[in-house]
Amino acid sequence: MTDKVTTEELQRQVRNLLDELATERLADGVADRLRARQIKGKRADSCGCPIANLIKTLPGVEEVDVMGPAVLVWGKGLPGSFVVALPEVVRGFILNFDTGIYLDLVEMAEVAS
Repeated sequence: MTDKVTTEELQRQVRNLLDELATERLADGVADRLRARQIKGKRADSCGCPIANLIKTLPGVEEVDVMGPAVLVWGKGLPGSFVVALPEVVRGFILNFDTGIYLDLVEMAEVAS
């Protein structure tokens, strides 16, 4: 038996994680869920924002690029990448985060600079 995840399984896991965030009606609720998981990130950094960092916590995820209405994910040892749509409330959180709301979710290195 192998522990290697398939592209389809990893895509399902990413979609489920984003759908869990989307149960929140407001971007503030998404921020609260990220706080509860102690997930932080960098503003205006598609590969290092809190949403990308949250997805990277899934086993089998190698790299993530959050781009507009979707997220591009590469799996460890998997060919190519796949795209998962971002729920509207998650896109709202990203917009708010990038404009300076939720500064407590910004990684300390960025705050210090």
